[in-house]
Amino acid sequence: MKFIEKTYTSISQLIVILYIFLIFGLWKKAPYYLENVFFFTNIFIGLIFIIYFNPFTKTQFKPYHKKMVFWSGVALIANLSIDNIWEKTYNFKKDVEDDSKELSRKAKKRLKNYFELLINTVLKMLSLFTGFIQNNSAYLNERIKQNVSILFETIFGKPKAKESVIRIAGNKRT
Repeated sequence: MKFIEKTYTSISQLIVILYIFLIFGLWKKAPYYLENVFFFTNIFIGLIFIIYFNPFTKTQFKPYHKKMVFWSGVALIANLSIDNIWEKTYNFKKDVEDDSKELSRKAKKRLKNYFELLINTVLKMLSLFTGFIQNNSAYLNERIKQNVSILFETIFGKPKAKESVIRIAGNKRT
């Protein structure tokens, strides 16, 4: 009976160590070994339960039997629930990573579209501003010619004013 007690204690300690490795990510193969240890632990516990609790024998229970039965039940429940929690957590983490990659890709695309819109808007405003300046420049040149023409008319009279304005406008172009 000491062999069973020592084996059960050793397996329990091994499971605790593997869970620590698994939780803190200290060993990548810990889930694989933990799954195998749980498989053999379940077989071991099943055999022990068959030996101790069969209707054909009368076993005198000692304190370690009670402890072993209790912790076996805890181990079975923990095995089922922790594996389930671990698997759901892993799947949730994977889903979050996939979603974040998708959101990141969409955000980059949207940001690129906003920058393209901004650049196109600035270019359009620049072309409109350039056109406005060119139109106003022609308008201002025409106004200057009219004002100079009026000035020359008042000073020199009509015929001389036209010749002078044409000469001034001609000098500006060259």
